[in-house]
Amino acid sequence: MLKSQPKTYKAALENLLGVEFDGRAKMRMRSLEEEGYSEGVICHAISLDQEILRKHRGDPEFWTLIKNAVKKRSWTKVEQRPKKPKETEAGCVYFLQGDNGGPIKIGYSKDVSKRIKELQTGFPARLTVLALMPGSRTTEAELHRKFKVHRLQGEWFRAAPDLIKYIESINAGKQVMVMG
Repeated sequence: MLKSQPKTYKAALENLLGVEFDGRAKMRMRSLEEEGYSEGVICHAISLDQEILRKHRGDPEFWTLIKNAVKKRSWTKVEQRPKKPKETEAGCVYFLQGDNGGPIKIGYSKDVSKRIKELQTGFPARLTVLALMPGSRTTEAELHRKFKVHRLQGEWFRAAPDLIKYIESINAGKQVMVMG
């Protein structure tokens, strides 16, 4: 059974580690706050490393272990959490449409055939690949912005003349980059 994460120093120290939240503990927590860590972040780090911290609660280096756990597991208020890099890994941007016409899906995948099989299970008509071009999630997002006036829902777009023309230019080898 999962325990909820403690939200206060008192709960983290006393309930998880069995350490009294006394004057010394308050001083140590204040010191971490002065370094830029919030109470929530400190409690979270204690929660994650509670087994090891509990084993060393009587050691002279106990408070150093807590400090290291916080530094290892979190960011200060002034530091920025590392952002996940946008996916720029090469794959394909694809344009799909049902064989009976209708809306066009603009999507991205590293494995287009697998993706089409996944989409086909929820689409009543047979999906046809209108065009493929090398690209990434960024390319896909740029195309979504370019054709946003034709967006129906999610990644599905009305088969408007300018979108059809763009797809034709890909197939003619004239359009492989998103322009504007």
